[in-house]
Amino acid sequence: MRNNPFIYWLSWALLLLVSGCIDPYRPPEIAAPASYLVVNGFFDSAPGATTTIQLSRTQNLTDTKSPTAETKALVTIESQNKAIFTLKEGVNGAYSLSGVTPLTGETYRLHIKTAKGTDYYSDYVPVLTTPAIDSVSWHTEANNVLFSVNTHDPKNNTHYYRWEFEETWEFTAPYYSQLEIKNNKIVDRTENINRCWNTTYSTNIMLTSTERLSQDIVSQFPLTSVAGTSGKLGKDHPKSRLYFRPAAVTDYRKHSGQQRPGRSGAGLFPGWHGSHQTNFYPTR
Repeated sequence: MRNNPFIYWLSWALLLLVSGCIDPYRPPEIAAPASYLVVNGFFDSAPGATTTIQLSRTQNLTDTKSPTAETKALVTIESQNKAIFTLKEGVNGAYSLSGVTPLTGETYRLHIKTAKGTDYYSDYVPVLTTPAIDSVSWHTEANNVLFSVNTHDPKNNTHYYRWEFEETWEFTAPYYSQLEIKNNKIVDRTENINRCWNTTYSTNIMLTSTERLSQDIVSQFPLTSVAGTSGKLGKDHPKSRLYFRPAAVTDYRKHSGQQRPGRSGAGLFPGWHGSHQTNFYPTR
């Protein structure tokens, strides 16, 4: 039985027609999203520590540039007993406060007044002392080195943790520089500049909770991994450093909603199905 060439070409024409009629769905919330204020940071309770609050704006999902920093804002930390501490503006929307240690038993809130005159207030929340890290462990898996962290709160008060890390490693530039220019003359280089250091910081919101455990213990929480082929692990460059930092989180669920929006209720930490959960409120 021979194939009908007319049916063959008609099938291709219909296929091209259908594929040409498919347009991407871009609702107004994605094509032109609202510019919401993004607040990232916490009041550091460690003695002598510097508190940093980062302010930026939300952006389109397709934007490739960095988020717009919220500059020229007035940022203060206020206690319920009327103490007010003003943060100093730095670069790229970072506001910092040094030399102030929160009092245990006191409650504090964050107050932000933008350059356009909008005021934002957080809820008053108590000071939580973050437990120290007990240990950091590592193991290999699928040609990667995985790093995990362990901690506990003997007072059973923390329950919600947010993690950050800083990674620094040594590497050698692929080409050796033997010459340099001094006083408009090419001369031999006396300093070896080929051995360098690089530092990166965690960017994900990493959270864990012990709320449903009988003891406030975090065991083998995975934080980061390094590929086995990475130069960070090369035998010629053994100098690497990972600095992990935990932070006690007062309301874990609000962070959890940011981490996994729209997820089902399965698991220990269900998402918020796309709803906006926050303890930060704008006023006029």
